[in-house]
Amino acid sequence: MTINTTHKQKFFMHTKPLVIVLFGAPGSGKGTQAKKFAEENGFIHFSTGDFIRDQIEKQTEFGLLTKELSAQGKYVPEEIFLPAIEKELDSLFAMNKPLILDGIPRTLVQCDWLTGYLSRSDLKVSLAIELKVSNETIVKRLTSRAEKENRPDDKDLAVIQTRIRTYEEKTATVLRDFYPHIYLSIDGEKPMDEVSEVLSEVLKESII
Repeated sequence: MTINTTHKQKFFMHTKPLVIVLFGAPGSGKGTQAKKFAEENGFIHFSTGDFIRDQIEKQTEFGLLTKELSAQGKYVPEEIFLPAIEKELDSLFAMNKPLILDGIPRTLVQCDWLTGYLSRSDLKVSLAIELKVSNETIVKRLTSRAEKENRPDDKDLAVIQTRIRTYEEKTATVLRDFYPHIYLSIDGEKPMDEVSEVLSEVLKESII
């Protein structure tokens, strides 16, 4: 579903750019949904996954380290991850458009860092939305994605289970607690178009 022109214009009527956090386990569809919503409504979509894959392809030091840790289902250390992300966000916020964050924050340290980073520009997260899917669905989606997209980090069941555990322990619980007054969840088990429609409605009703 595409939000009509009037709603789209209202996203830009705020004096400061809107900042939305969309999070979910690997395979929840958050990247697909964030990209679709951003394209339809004039948001900038920042995906840490896309950023990291680009760094891996360019074989930067950051990219090579990330590749090694991802293969083990682990996160990159904050002292390495955050400086790289800050530089990228600086260039995006310079465009003065609403932003949907996909993949950050994922930990309490990142939540605190993002709050401080945004406060320097008198900004804050407006809404934190979680796409919730079962572990069974995650495994099915990731193994299917591994075959279609040749994603090595999605092939190993043990690595997938580690990623699910890491998400639940370091991301899901933390973000739910950190953003209690602006947290919402959406059923990510439904077909993509239905999830897109619900996401658009949630954002429209919560922000506009």
